[in-house]
Amino acid sequence: HFFLPKTHITIEEAIKNNFSSSQIYSFNTYEETYKLLEELLKPNDIILLKGSNSMHITNIVEKIK
Repeated sequence: HFFLPKTHITIEEAIKNNFSSSQIYSFNTYEETYKLLEELLKPNDIILLKGSNSMHITNIVEKIK
């Protein structure tokens, strides 16, 4: 799954490179991102979060620890 900021170009490129659109998520806030992660993550899952401090990525990391 990919969790991306609302960037249409990034989403379009991911789809062009054979990523399923059903596994690409786009959010406007870190709260929206966290809500879906909370539903999807299971114990011992390993995920990669990529983002910037301006996107408040550290808030997501702290909540899912």
